Amino acid sequence: TVQVFEVNASAPGYLNASETFSLSPNQTTLITLTLQPEHLNIYVLGAKQNGLYIDPLNPSGYTSLVAVEGENITVYMATYLESTQIPNATIKVQLVTPLNTTNYTVTPSNGIYKTSFNLPVLNVSYEALLTIIAHYGSANGTIIIPVIAQLNYTELENQMENKIISLNQNVSNLDNEVAQ
Repeated sequence: TVQVFEVNASAPGYLNASETFSLSPNQTTLITLTLQPEHLNIYVLGAKQNGLYIDPLNPSGYTSLVAVEGENITVYMATYLESTQIPNATIKVQLVTPLNTTNYTVTPSNGIYKTSFNLPVLNVSYEALLTIIAHYGSANGTIIIPVIAQLNYTELENQMENKIISLNQNVSNLDNEVAQ
């Protein structure tokens, strides 16, 4: 009679592999199982910039984000191991700008993670890197999203107007002193 067998292989840091086969008495067969390394996929589901939801540019997330310096950005993400969503991975988010590197907290909610940050105001256009690193068991995943921060002309105009007002006040004060 034919018997059915199942062979399983597993190792830390690798996905399990198995194969089911049938053998007749006195029959032999060669089974080769290849274990694939575990990789935790991070998907950026979308982002909010100043309260407006922005869809990702492609299924695996953003190729880049474009924002105005000083803007608040919230990024929503999910993690998957193969096709299984992982709601309890450990996620770290870091934003590297020309001035500094800042780490941000990640808040999980129903399998979706979110983090928020403000782009620093440098009074110049600049590029930053948003790095998202996820860990779950022995599986790891990383994505890096370039962030293009455009000059905030409104903020720059406000700063210039305030300086002009201050200068006008100083000139007025000097005029009064000279007149006295």
